[in-house]
Amino acid sequence: MLRVPDAVNDVDATLVEPLSCVLSGLEKLSLRPDSHVTVIGAGPVGVLFLFATRLRGVGHVTMVDVSPARLEMSREWDPSITIDASSEDPVQAVKKVTDGMGEDAVIVACVSAEAQNQALLMARSAGEVLFFAGLPEPQSGVCIDTNRVHHHELKIMGSRSSTRRHFEIAIDLIEKRRIDLAALVSHVVPLENATDAFALAASKECLRVVMVP
Repeated sequence: MLRVPDAVNDVDATLVEPLSCVLSGLEKLSLRPDSHVTVIGAGPVGVLFLFATRLRGVGHVTMVDVSPARLEMSREWDPSITIDASSEDPVQAVKKVTDGMGEDAVIVACVSAEAQNQALLMARSAGEVLFFAGLPEPQSGVCIDTNRVHHHELKIMGSRSSTRRHFEIAIDLIEKRRIDLAALVSHVVPLENATDAFALAASKECLRVVMVP
């Protein structure tokens, strides 16, 4: 059990656990300041990855989503480029951005088999792909192009949890305001309106929805 400092309010405290998991996931990637990274999924977790990659000093982060509303909200945190996958081919868009080379790392932060396959096509040779979101059964039996993995020497990783150390880092980042969470919580809903809160979250027209007593 970890104590939440008085300087961290209850709403921000709800983001400690997801932020800790994001920090753990990023440690698996070989990121440098000159790395090109794409995050597929501009929901709350995807935006946390945008935050965290910036903290790691990465200069170029592309956000991809099928929701124009979520992409618009993600621009609050200044991604290098946003790609609307509902209106253009995100793989070709990423290739164009990287002059045909592909990304150094691709993070899949959404529940989508299509996105997982797109990530393999977005990564450069010897690139890294991080699956941060799983798929519901029985959809998890995804067919992927193993020749793509083999011939391009891709490194595929999964990540879902964190350790006490990651929790401590997340709390410290929030307490010291090194990460701006204010706009990430797009809606705070009274507990008695829980049905409305779940419907709002399911609409994907928002970011983080927090219920309070």
